[in-house]
Amino acid sequence: MNRLNLISGRYGAKCKRSTTKPVFRRLTAVLTICLFLFQHCTPDPNQLQVAVEQLDIKASPGVKSEVIGKVNKGETLTDLGDVSPFESEISFDGRLRRAPWLKVKTAEGKQGWVFAGSIEANQLDTAWLRNKRLQCYFGKPFTDRVNTWQTSLASAAQQEQVAGIYREAVQIRNNMVQQLEHRADQDKRLDHFWLNEVMPGFIYQRSFQTGPSQLLADYRYWIGLARKSTGALDDQFFECCIKAFPRDSIESMFPVWRFQRSETLGASQLGKGIHTELLKHLDTALTTNALFNPELTTLKEAILEDILHKNTEFWQNQTLILQELDNLLATPPTCVGAAELVALQRRRVAMEKPELNGIRVDLRSKSSD
Repeated sequence: MNRLNLISGRYGAKCKRSTTKPVFRRLTAVLTICLFLFQHCTPDPNQLQVAVEQLDIKASPGVKSEVIGKVNKGETLTDLGDVSPFESEISFDGRLRRAPWLKVKTAEGKQGWVFAGSIEANQLDTAWLRNKRLQCYFGKPFTDRVNTWQTSLASAAQQEQVAGIYREAVQIRNNMVQQLEHRADQDKRLDHFWLNEVMPGFIYQRSFQTGPSQLLADYRYWIGLARKSTGALDDQFFECCIKAFPRDSIESMFPVWRFQRSETLGASQLGKGIHTELLKHLDTALTTNALFNPELTTLKEAILEDILHKNTEFWQNQTLILQELDNLLATPPTCVGAAELVALQRRRVAMEKPELNGIRVDLRSKSSD
């Protein structure tokens, strides 16, 4: 083998026209163009467009605030992140819109406040206005908490995860209802049905007469989530909840053991056997379901409270009530503690002379008088 053959590979490479470098250069150019297009075609979440013919820019949020500028339809505004702590109702193009106010910057650099109901975000961000409303009513940290919870719904693969997601949802719900109830600017005419999109598994219910509006658990959603997860303890718990609200599987002020007399008033159904049946069903669940023990215990206590509370009024007559109490005391579920049994026995004694003990019974017959 001569010297030329020993280095033929490298020598030949030098003599041949190189194809590697041009291909690499073309690939680099293509990637550069793709990156440029991605950066310039991907909608900027902070870029908003005016959606009405002409829009006022205000010095501060609010309809009566000073107008400091105007922008026209299609112009771009930059979202600066601040949201007003209230919403306004304004009519545009014959349509009444309700939304908060946003702090923005125009293309010329002028800063001010605009009505969120008159601008649009990029088409990919369908949750944009919803998040602005969340921030308006509950603040940025709470909005971030809600969004984190929403993301967790997709990862509910195990019963333990479903339990954690449900408990977080209940805490978020309770916080929302409390804050809405105590808002200084609460307008009873306004509704918040947009919360149905924010809180899967809950249904917004507006109070038209008295009392605060509510977010009620929809156990059809939760049992569906539980059935997709591994393990049966979450299924068992939500089945207990559905037994408590069998009419439509939606939480309400009137579970199956209470008869609804008006929007806010109810009466115990003790005497129909419902309390005893549910307590025995819960007895099995509490024995086997440590994962949801706190929630199941709360459910048990609510059933007993309906029997024992001094202000409870009863829909059924005295005879039926005594029969159910006797049956319950004859074979009490093991989930009923010693102190609770003593309280039930005392209730049984007091029920022998209901009028003397200030207990109203047989409201069913009295309501038809």
